[in-house]
Amino acid sequence: MSAPAAGALDLPQLVPGATPPPALPAAPGLSALPVGVAEVAGALLVVIALLLVTLGLLRRLAPPRLGPYPLKVLGSVAVGPRERLVTVAVADTILLLGVGGGGGVRILHTLPAPPGAARAADPAPAAETPDA
Repeated sequence: MSAPAAGALDLPQLVPGATPPPALPAAPGLSALPVGVAEVAGALLVVIALLLVTLGLLRRLAPPRLGPYPLKVLGSVAVGPRERLVTVAVADTILLLGVGGGGGVRILHTLPAPPGAARAADPAPAAETPDA
């Protein structure tokens, strides 16, 4: 009979009537790694999708950035394959612009806005108080 190797003592041989301890659960190995990676990747995809949806809603619902003066395109007419005439209302002025043709944008004519057009363009006109 051969002697057990050092450190490999058999408990029942040392203590008569003793039972061996219960087996410990197997340590997580490589088999558990793909499940964890899949869960993390799925959660990351959900977070990215929520961010994209939120960004899209913010872009759609946010008011346009117009700077200090509200700008409104009143009309546009093509006068050539690359040229257009555009009328634009800026504050209390109407501009006739020539667009395209290699020269970019040029102001062709400037008009004051009609008195009724300024009130129609305001979303919330100031409340008028009656004279006493």
